[in-house]
Amino acid sequence: MLITIHDLTHILDARYRDKLKSHMYARPILRLGARKATHIFTVSEYSKRQIVEHLDVPAEKVTVTYNGVAPKFFPEPREQAMQTVHRECGVTRPYVLYVGNLKPHKNVDGLLRAFALMWNRTAGNCELLIIGDDTSDGRDLKELVVKLGIGTAIKFAGKVSDEVLRSAYSSAELTVLPSFEEGFGLPILESMACGTPVACSRAASLPEVGGSAAEYFDPHDIESITATIERLLHSDGDRDRLRQSGFLNVRRFTWSACANRHLEIYRQHCPLRS
Repeated sequence: MLITIHDLTHILDARYRDKLKSHMYARPILRLGARKATHIFTVSEYSKRQIVEHLDVPAEKVTVTYNGVAPKFFPEPREQAMQTVHRECGVTRPYVLYVGNLKPHKNVDGLLRAFALMWNRTAGNCELLIIGDDTSDGRDLKELVVKLGIGTAIKFAGKVSDEVLRSAYSSAELTVLPSFEEGFGLPILESMACGTPVACSRAASLPEVGGSAAEYFDPHDIESITATIERLLHSDGDRDRLRQSGFLNVRRFTWSACANRHLEIYRQHCPLRS
Protein backbone atom coordinates (compact mmCIF):
# COMPACT_ATOMS: atom_id res chain seq x y z
CA MET A 1 0.00 0.00 0.00
CA LEU A 2 1.40 3.36 -1.09
CA ILE A 3 -0.37 6.48 0.17
CA THR A 4 -0.19 10.27 -0.13
CA ILE A 5 -0.39 12.56 2.91
CA HIS A 6 -0.56 16.17 1.76
CA ASP A 7 -0.25 17.80 5.17
CA LEU A 8 -0.87 17.38 8.90
CA THR A 9 -2.86 20.58 9.35
CA HIS A 10 -5.53 18.92 11.49
CA ILE A 11 -3.02 17.76 14.08
CA LEU A 12 -0.56 20.67 13.84
CA ASP A 13 -2.74 23.77 13.77
CA ALA A 14 -4.06 24.93 17.14
CA ARG A 15 -7.43 25.71 15.55
CA TYR A 16 -7.98 22.00 14.88
CA ARG A 17 -5.76 19.81 17.02
CA ASP A 18 -7.84 19.93 20.20
CA LYS A 19 -11.17 19.38 18.47
CA LEU A 20 -13.09 16.12 18.69
CA LYS A 21 -12.67 15.42 14.95
CA SER A 22 -8.91 15.61 15.31
CA HIS A 23 -8.80 13.21 18.26
CA MET A 24 -11.42 10.80 16.94
CA TYR A 25 -10.66 10.84 13.21
CA ALA A 26 -7.61 12.75 11.90
CA ARG A 27 -5.02 11.51 14.41
CA PRO A 28 -5.92 7.78 14.41
CA ILE A 29 -6.50 7.61 10.63
CA LEU A 30 -3.22 9.37 9.80
CA ARG A 31 -1.25 7.23 12.22
CA LEU A 32 -2.87 4.01 11.06
CA GLY A 33 -2.30 4.87 7.42
CA ALA A 34 1.33 5.83 8.02
CA ARG A 35 2.00 2.63 9.96
CA LYS A 36 0.39 0.29 7.43
CA ALA A 37 1.74 1.99 4.28
CA THR A 38 4.67 0.46 2.45
CA HIS A 39 5.68 3.95 1.36
CA ILE A 40 4.33 7.50 1.75
CA PHE A 41 4.27 10.34 -0.78
CA THR A 42 3.96 13.94 0.28
CA VAL A 43 4.10 17.30 -1.49
CA SER A 44 6.87 19.27 0.26
CA GLU A 45 9.95 18.84 2.40
CA TYR A 46 8.06 20.71 5.10
CA SER A 47 5.28 18.10 5.13
CA LYS A 48 7.84 15.32 5.10
CA ARG A 49 9.49 16.70 8.25
CA GLN A 50 6.11 16.89 9.99
CA ILE A 51 5.18 13.33 8.96
CA VAL A 52 8.50 11.96 10.20
CA GLU A 53 8.22 13.82 13.50
CA HIS A 54 4.52 13.48 14.34
CA LEU A 55 3.63 10.11 12.81
CA ASP A 56 6.84 8.37 13.93
CA VAL A 57 7.84 7.41 10.38
CA PRO A 58 11.45 6.84 9.23
CA ALA A 59 12.56 9.48 6.74
CA GLU A 60 13.44 6.87 4.09
CA LYS A 61 9.79 5.78 4.01
CA VAL A 62 8.66 9.21 2.75
CA THR A 63 9.21 10.64 -0.75
CA VAL A 64 8.53 14.25 -1.74
CA THR A 65 6.77 14.70 -5.07
CA TYR A 66 6.02 18.37 -5.68
CA ASN A 67 2.74 19.37 -7.26
CA GLY A 68 2.84 20.89 -10.72
CA VAL A 69 1.17 23.77 -12.53
CA ALA A 70 -1.57 22.91 -15.01
CA PRO A 71 -1.11 24.28 -18.56
CA LYS A 72 -4.48 26.04 -18.29
CA PHE A 73 -2.76 28.72 -16.17
CA PHE A 74 -1.07 31.30 -18.37
CA PRO A 75 -1.19 35.11 -18.69
CA GLU A 76 -4.28 36.45 -20.40
CA PRO A 77 -4.35 39.92 -21.98
CA ARG A 78 -4.94 42.14 -18.98
CA GLU A 79 -7.87 44.15 -20.35
CA GLN A 80 -9.67 41.02 -21.51
CA ALA A 81 -9.09 39.34 -18.14
CA MET A 82 -10.34 42.39 -16.24
CA GLN A 83 -13.55 42.43 -18.27
CA THR A 84 -14.17 38.79 -17.32
CA VAL A 85 -13.56 39.47 -13.62
CA HIS A 86 -15.80 42.53 -13.70
CA ARG A 87 -18.60 40.52 -15.32
CA GLU A 88 -18.26 37.34 -13.24
CA CYS A 89 -17.08 38.66 -9.86
CA GLY A 90 -18.28 42.27 -9.72
CA VAL A 91 -14.85 43.84 -9.29
CA THR A 92 -14.65 47.39 -10.67
CA ARG A 93 -11.28 48.67 -9.42
CA PRO A 94 -7.70 47.38 -9.21
CA TYR A 95 -7.72 44.48 -6.78
CA VAL A 96 -5.71 42.16 -4.56
CA LEU A 97 -6.59 38.47 -4.93
CA TYR A 98 -6.95 35.63 -2.44
CA VAL A 99 -7.58 32.07 -3.68
CA GLY A 100 -8.38 29.22 -1.31
CA ASN A 101 -10.99 27.95 1.10
CA LEU A 102 -12.11 29.97 4.12
CA LYS A 103 -11.04 27.59 6.90
CA PRO A 104 -9.31 29.08 9.97
CA HIS A 105 -5.76 27.97 9.10
CA LYS A 106 -5.95 30.02 5.91
CA ASN A 107 -5.93 33.21 8.01
CA VAL A 108 -8.44 35.04 5.82
CA ASP A 109 -9.55 37.02 8.86
CA GLY A 110 -5.97 38.29 9.22
CA LEU A 111 -5.96 39.30 5.58
CA LEU A 112 -9.25 41.17 6.03
CA ARG A 113 -7.88 43.07 9.03
CA ALA A 114 -4.70 43.92 7.12
CA PHE A 115 -6.69 45.05 4.11
CA ALA A 116 -8.89 47.25 6.31
CA LEU A 117 -5.80 49.05 7.58
CA MET A 118 -4.56 49.63 4.05
CA TRP A 119 -7.98 50.61 2.71
CA ASN A 120 -8.38 53.29 5.37
CA ARG A 121 -4.89 54.67 4.66
CA THR A 122 -5.38 54.87 0.89
CA ALA A 123 -8.96 56.17 0.79
CA GLY A 124 -10.24 52.93 -0.69
CA ASN A 125 -8.63 52.84 -4.12
CA CYS A 126 -8.30 49.04 -4.22
CA GLU A 127 -10.55 46.01 -3.72
CA LEU A 128 -10.00 42.52 -2.32
CA LEU A 129 -11.36 39.60 -4.33
CA ILE A 130 -11.79 36.32 -2.44
CA ILE A 131 -12.21 33.19 -4.55
CA GLY A 132 -12.82 29.77 -3.03
CA ASP A 133 -15.23 27.47 -1.24
CA ASP A 134 -17.62 29.45 0.94
CA THR A 135 -17.58 27.10 3.92
CA SER A 136 -19.42 27.65 7.19
CA ASP A 137 -16.55 29.93 8.19
CA GLY A 138 -17.60 32.36 5.46
CA ARG A 139 -20.47 33.67 7.56
CA ASP A 140 -18.11 34.85 10.31
CA LEU A 141 -15.77 36.43 7.77
CA LYS A 142 -18.62 38.36 6.17
CA GLU A 143 -19.67 39.61 9.60
CA LEU A 144 -16.06 40.73 10.18
CA VAL A 145 -16.14 42.65 6.89
CA VAL A 146 -19.18 44.59 8.13
CA LYS A 147 -17.55 45.20 11.51
CA LEU A 148 -14.40 46.53 9.83
CA GLY A 149 -16.44 48.84 7.63
CA ILE A 150 -14.98 47.58 4.35
CA GLY A 151 -18.09 46.02 2.83
CA THR A 152 -17.81 47.99 -0.42
CA ALA A 153 -14.20 46.84 -0.93
CA ILE A 154 -14.59 43.07 -0.50
CA LYS A 155 -15.96 40.66 -3.08
CA PHE A 156 -16.65 37.03 -2.10
CA ALA A 157 -16.87 35.19 -5.43
CA GLY A 158 -17.13 31.63 -4.08
CA LYS A 159 -16.06 28.85 -6.45
CA VAL A 160 -15.47 29.90 -10.06
CA SER A 161 -14.60 28.09 -13.27
CA ASP A 162 -10.97 27.51 -14.25
CA GLU A 163 -11.36 30.11 -16.99
CA VAL A 164 -12.57 32.80 -14.57
CA LEU A 165 -9.85 31.83 -12.09
CA ARG A 166 -7.20 32.28 -14.79
CA SER A 167 -8.64 35.71 -15.60
CA ALA A 168 -8.66 36.61 -11.90
CA TYR A 169 -4.99 35.73 -11.55
CA SER A 170 -4.08 37.50 -14.79
CA SER A 171 -5.66 40.85 -13.95
CA ALA A 172 -4.89 41.05 -10.21
CA GLU A 173 -2.33 43.53 -8.94
CA LEU A 174 -1.12 40.96 -6.45
CA THR A 175 -2.05 37.54 -5.08
CA VAL A 176 -1.84 37.13 -1.29
CA LEU A 177 -1.70 33.81 0.60
CA PRO A 178 -1.67 34.50 4.37
CA SER A 179 -1.94 30.89 5.66
CA PHE A 180 -0.58 29.65 8.97
CA GLU A 181 -0.35 26.07 7.64
CA GLU A 182 0.02 24.78 4.08
CA GLY A 183 1.27 21.46 2.78
CA PHE A 184 2.13 23.06 -0.55
CA GLY A 185 0.32 26.27 -1.56
CA LEU A 186 -0.71 25.78 -5.18
CA PRO A 187 -2.15 29.33 -5.65
CA ILE A 188 1.42 30.64 -5.41
CA LEU A 189 2.42 28.80 -8.57
CA GLU A 190 -0.86 29.36 -10.41
CA SER A 191 -0.54 33.10 -9.85
CA MET A 192 3.10 33.15 -10.97
CA ALA A 193 2.21 31.14 -14.09
CA CYS A 194 -0.35 33.85 -14.94
CA GLY A 195 2.24 36.60 -14.52
CA THR A 196 1.00 38.04 -11.23
CA PRO A 197 3.34 38.65 -8.27
CA VAL A 198 2.78 36.89 -4.96
CA ALA A 199 2.99 37.92 -1.31
CA CYS A 200 2.63 35.10 1.21
CA SER A 201 3.37 33.90 4.72
CA ARG A 202 6.86 33.08 5.80
CA ALA A 203 5.46 29.86 7.27
CA ALA A 204 5.09 26.12 6.66
CA SER A 205 5.83 25.08 3.06
CA LEU A 206 5.27 28.47 1.42
CA PRO A 207 8.90 29.71 1.31
CA GLU A 208 9.86 26.31 -0.13
CA VAL A 209 7.38 26.75 -2.99
CA GLY A 210 7.73 30.49 -3.55
CA GLY A 211 11.52 30.55 -3.31
CA SER A 212 13.03 33.94 -4.13
CA ALA A 213 10.11 34.76 -6.44
CA ALA A 214 7.65 35.78 -3.70
CA GLU A 215 7.53 38.50 -1.06
CA TYR A 216 7.06 37.25 2.51
CA PHE A 217 5.40 38.49 5.70
CA ASP A 218 4.67 37.27 9.22
CA PRO A 219 1.09 35.88 9.13
CA HIS A 220 0.68 36.54 12.86
CA ASP A 221 1.48 40.26 12.44
CA ILE A 222 -1.31 42.30 10.79
CA GLU A 223 1.01 45.26 10.25
CA SER A 224 3.54 43.00 8.50
CA ILE A 225 0.84 41.78 6.09
CA THR A 226 -0.38 45.33 5.48
CA ALA A 227 3.09 46.80 4.93
CA THR A 228 4.05 44.07 2.46
CA ILE A 229 0.89 44.52 0.38
CA GLU A 230 1.26 48.32 0.42
CA ARG A 231 4.91 48.20 -0.58
CA LEU A 232 4.23 45.98 -3.58
CA LEU A 233 1.16 47.91 -4.71
CA HIS A 234 3.19 51.12 -4.71
CA SER A 235 6.23 49.69 -6.51
CA ASP A 236 5.90 48.83 -10.19
CA GLY A 237 9.56 47.83 -10.17
CA ASP A 238 9.15 45.28 -7.39
CA ARG A 239 6.07 43.79 -9.03
CA ASP A 240 7.88 43.51 -12.38
CA ARG A 241 10.84 41.83 -10.67
CA LEU A 242 8.58 39.32 -8.94
CA ARG A 243 6.65 38.72 -12.15
CA GLN A 244 9.78 37.76 -14.06
CA SER A 245 11.24 35.63 -11.27
CA GLY A 246 7.84 33.96 -10.89
CA PHE A 247 7.91 32.72 -14.48
CA LEU A 248 11.29 31.13 -13.76
CA ASN A 249 10.18 29.65 -10.45
CA VAL A 250 7.20 27.75 -11.86
CA ARG A 251 9.52 25.80 -14.14
CA ARG A 252 10.65 23.84 -11.08
CA PHE A 253 7.19 22.32 -10.67
CA THR A 254 5.75 20.07 -13.39
CA TRP A 255 3.17 17.30 -13.30
CA SER A 256 5.38 15.16 -15.54
CA ALA A 257 8.16 15.26 -12.95
CA CYS A 258 5.60 14.40 -10.26
CA ALA A 259 4.31 11.45 -12.29
CA ASN A 260 7.78 10.15 -13.09
CA ARG A 261 8.79 10.21 -9.43
CA HIS A 262 5.64 8.28 -8.49
CA LEU A 263 6.36 5.68 -11.18
CA GLU A 264 9.90 5.26 -9.91
CA ILE A 265 8.69 4.49 -6.40
CA TYR A 266 5.84 2.25 -7.66
CA ARG A 267 8.34 0.15 -9.58
CA GLN A 268 10.57 -0.19 -6.52
CA HIS A 269 7.76 -1.46 -4.31
CA CYS A 270 5.38 -3.07 -6.84
CA PRO A 271 7.60 -4.67 -9.53
CA LEU A 272 5.75 -5.83 -12.62
CA ARG A 273 5.70 -9.58 -13.14
CA SER A 274 5.85 -11.11 -16.63
